[in-house]
Amino acid sequence: MHLDGCMKRQVSLKGQDNLFLPLQELRSDSVSEVLNFVDVPPPHSGVVVYDALCKYLQNWGIEGKMCSISVDNASYNDAAVRMLKDSLSFYKRLHLNDKLFHVRCCAHILNLLVHDGLSKIENVIDNVRESVKHIITSTMRLTMFSDIVKQLQLPNKRLILDCYTQWNATYAMLSCVLEFNDVFPQYAQRDVISIFQVMKIG
Repeated sequence: MHLDGCMKRQVSLKGQDNLFLPLQELRSDSVSEVLNFVDVPPPHSGVVVYDALCKYLQNWGIEGKMCSISVDNASYNDAAVRMLKDSLSFYKRLHLNDKLFHVRCCAHILNLLVHDGLSKIENVIDNVRESVKHIITSTMRLTMFSDIVKQLQLPNKRLILDCYTQWNATYAMLSCVLEFNDVFPQYAQRDVISIFQVMKIG
């Protein structure tokens, strides 16, 4: 059994940066099953993540059935997996002499690679993000933007604000903004109270 434990970050209503551990079992018959979502409140350290993993593995009685685990590259995950590996090794519960126990999350590695490439145009992306945020956070500004879209007879699509940690969301935001290439210069002429220069895309 392979356990996928890639962490998901979420800021709580109290402003706490919580980690959610979606524990997913991948069985040999290629069936994937979500076992549970575990809330891991701060502070985030290897010991805290390790304790959360151990607690649920023992509760479900599967600590001796794991052959591998995949997590993202956060340092606390490395520490937690190292502690988990030591614990399972002590009880001789690791398969294949633990050679394949810690599997890096491919999606996270891909995300890091793409973000490294996007860093070359970071100023452009930041400008686009701030411009989109400026427009969509005000009903008046959004109405003004929509009126220009109608005047230019463009498709009535919504602007997308990305989540900066997810490259595919950044791609969706940039693709959407490019469709409004002719709208932004006209919008910048009308929004004279803007606290920053709305970008010209093109």
